[in-house]
Amino acid sequence: MKFTYTLTNIGWGDVYLKIGQTEIYMETSYLSEPLIDLVRSVECLIPSLNEPDEARDVVTFDWDSEPAIHRWRITKVANTKIRIEIKLFEDGIKTNSGELLLSEECDLMEFIQELVEALEMLLKNHGLVGSISDSRKRDK
Repeated sequence: MKFTYTLTNIGWGDVYLKIGQTEIYMETSYLSEPLIDLVRSVECLIPSLNEPDEARDVVTFDWDSEPAIHRWRITKVANTKIRIEIKLFEDGIKTNSGELLLSEECDLMEFIQELVEALEMLLKNHGLVGSISDSRKRDK
């Protein structure tokens, strides 16, 4: 399994996800909060991180890719296994059935590890909000 998230421009990111033999590339835009949606959704699948009535076995969220939309559906199939399904709505209209790009099972903890590594790489490469511009000001 592999998950990467790379910032390509202000508000834009390139995503690579490989599970088993299936791999996809997605471009996310500033119109959604892709990493927040992904992290919060994964948190909802872990009972110890939620109130008993708030934990879920299925979460869905959309990533805007202008004009396309990628709809994620993550289903907990066992204590340690999840199924990730990603559908593409090429024209951004979600009333049609969309194209299924990925439907694979993986280990929840392995997915979390990949997500954490991607987030750490973003922090390493870009710092916290404002820290890059602040350090440039100090250097002048």
